[in-house]
Amino acid sequence: RSTRLPQALGTLRRPNPPLAVGVTSPGEADGKTRTAINLAGALAQDAHTRVLLTDLDLRCSGRGIDDYLDLDGAARPGVTDWIRSEDQRQQNPAARVDGFNVDYLHRGGRAESTYELLRSPALDELLEQSRRAYEFIVLDTPHALMMSDVELISRVVDGFLIVVRAGHTNRSDLENTLNLIARDKVLGLVFNGASQPAR
Repeated sequence: RSTRLPQALGTLRRPNPPLAVGVTSPGEADGKTRTAINLAGALAQDAHTRVLLTDLDLRCSGRGIDDYLDLDGAARPGVTDWIRSEDQRQQNPAARVDGFNVDYLHRGGRAESTYELLRSPALDELLEQSRRAYEFIVLDTPHALMMSDVELISRVVDGFLIVVRAGHTNRSDLENTLNLIARDKVLGLVFNGASQPAR
């Protein structure tokens, strides 16, 4: 994979406070979760850079970051637990991913009311606390056209990377996604699954 994206985000962050980047896509199977994981890993190549990978796809019933990285998310409190419980907010719920310079915050217990969780001021507090501890926060967020989740998340991130998959992502869905997210919140597009040109 190209190193241009991490370099571009590093340049964007330098004159600013820590950068919180949401990774979304128009629909399912575009590769957003893998992209979020790979981006966090690429940003963490510098041992002095503190990176937090957060699973904010609270409605997800398919494979999440826990599954891709073979982690036991249930062993620690996650995002939903932190938002629901004031006691949980007294500690950093993130844990180091073994063998990587990345801390990980999983989505937490089952979300009964995702809308209420995402609009809670406690989510703002979580991101503010994370910005004090990390240079980069990479958030795997829901698909952009799912409910109003990405619109709610937009207030706590600096911008979104939109993942599209060659031969899979519907053009009208991408257009709707770009119309849904404020222009100044679109950091770029990640083109996934393209075949390599012959050499």
